[in-house]
Amino acid sequence: MVSECGNSALYKVLIDLVLLPFVLQKSLKNVAIFSIFALASTIVSIGIVLGLESEIKSHSYTFIQREMSLHLDDNDFNYKYIEWANLPIVASTFMALYEGNSIIISIYAETAEPKHFVRDVIVGYSAVASFAILFGYFSYLTLGDKITDIILLVLPTNSHWAVIGKIMYLFTIMGSYVLIIQPIFNILENFQRFKEFDLVGEEFKYYL
Repeated sequence: MVSECGNSALYKVLIDLVLLPFVLQKSLKNVAIFSIFALASTIVSIGIVLGLESEIKSHSYTFIQREMSLHLDDNDFNYKYIEWANLPIVASTFMALYEGNSIIISIYAETAEPKHFVRDVIVGYSAVASFAILFGYFSYLTLGDKITDIILLVLPTNSHWAVIGKIMYLFTIMGSYVLIIQPIFNILENFQRFKEFDLVGEEFKYYL
């Protein structure tokens, strides 16, 4: 979404500057507060999307087009039970849902009760998968063929709630990036040349 605006380069730089203090944290515990904020932003964004979709579903096509700047008609609702061509998209989407896999070992190492870790992971993953399927199903019933990979792009353009939802989703992406970058730091720290670099202290070397 950032790439579609006129000042995409400026926004990307600003986002990088905001993320920098969180990206450079060595411990996952130090990232926890920002992660909680990103998770809360995700919940708010999903709630807004569901609210707007419920509003769309409860009004006529004429009202939706006039008040929400969204054009829907009967031709958009020729539902398909299975679209085999979209299976790669489904697979990539579910991989994005579980992008935290890359830091699962780090999370296990820092968890308070390791013996419950496997159980918690299974419950958490099952809950996320179930909600994702139900959310996608409801969105498809509401928008039909107008649905896109990024549901926020289909929301009413003149809605303040839609703008807030997009901002909340931006925080979600920022939080995901902070987590995904952690394993890369671990790899770099175990790199032999990094270990042998002794021109500065250990703490300062990490930030280089």
